[in-house]
Amino acid sequence: MGTVIGAGYEPTGFAPDDTSINLATDAFFSEDGGKTYSVELYSQAFVDATLWQPGVPALADMSAYDRGVYPHGPNGSPAPFNSYGYWEEMAVPGFPERSTREWLAFSSSVNSSPPYDAVHLDQMQLETWMVPYDRQSPAFQATHFNSTDTTDTYYQSWPGSFSTVAARVWVSPTSWDAADGGLYVMVAPNALSYSGPPSNRIYKIYPRPTVERRPPRR
Repeated sequence: MGTVIGAGYEPTGFAPDDTSINLATDAFFSEDGGKTYSVELYSQAFVDATLWQPGVPALADMSAYDRGVYPHGPNGSPAPFNSYGYWEEMAVPGFPERSTREWLAFSSSVNSSPPYDAVHLDQMQLETWMVPYDRQSPAFQATHFNSTDTTDTYYQSWPGSFSTVAARVWVSPTSWDAADGGLYVMVAPNALSYSGPPSNRIYKIYPRPTVERRPPRR
């Protein structure tokens, strides 16, 4: 993979035509401003969803910051870690219902409440986002499973308890249904804030991209 170096590389999916592999890695720095950081064990808390084509000596950062495609502010970690981006992984490509374009579904800690803090991973929330493979139109949040209200009946249905004020679940895409454009997502409690038996759940959703348009120039 050329000079792209990271502390970790985790394969998460393959393109439908087998021309590319999706990896979660900390080899990229996806925050705006061109800052850099050394690759250490802690940098794996800021992994990106990436694309690798065998034979091509470079990775493509599919969850890279871009104010027209995937905008976000600093995370909730102490400085300087608040400028290191977010946790993004579990990327799987596919074609949503009624869309002729290929999209990448991935899990992300962007837009969490409270903001993602790598020092307090027991508060980490993940939702599923989607970005077009060509990154020529905006990404969007496809799921909203997390809540700031633990009295919500959804969270009361888990056979355990959350130890923090707000419920924390990780929503990760697993696979697409090529027949109808449905996306399967796994919803799991944050193991660092949840006490109870293993109770992951699989849901099928039908994310529908809004009007597809080219983003403004950076």
